[in-house]
Amino acid sequence: MKKNQVEHITGMELDELEMITDNIFSYLKDNSQEEALNPYFNSKEIKHMEDVKTLFKWGFKIKNISLILSLIGIVGLFILDEGDRIAKGGIFLW
Repeated sequence: MKKNQVEHITGMELDELEMITDNIFSYLKDNSQEEALNPYFNSKEIKHMEDVKTLFKWGFKIKNISLILSLIGIVGLFILDEGDRIAKGGIFLW
């Protein structure tokens, strides 16, 4: 933050900026409500953070579903005795 002169540009001390960052992460992780953002952001910025939070939630859901489907696929291939072909790199050679 010092390299980019964030303190000078924002007019805030580094400790306060770190506290704001912690509040944002807490909000995005669902550990706090939007009231944690009120002292630092206007209503337009808070609305934007609500949208960002929704995108984060959907992104994590998609990631988890993809992981589960990948694991099911890998286990399924081994159950169908395709595991040897995967290990040899020949899964796409029908």
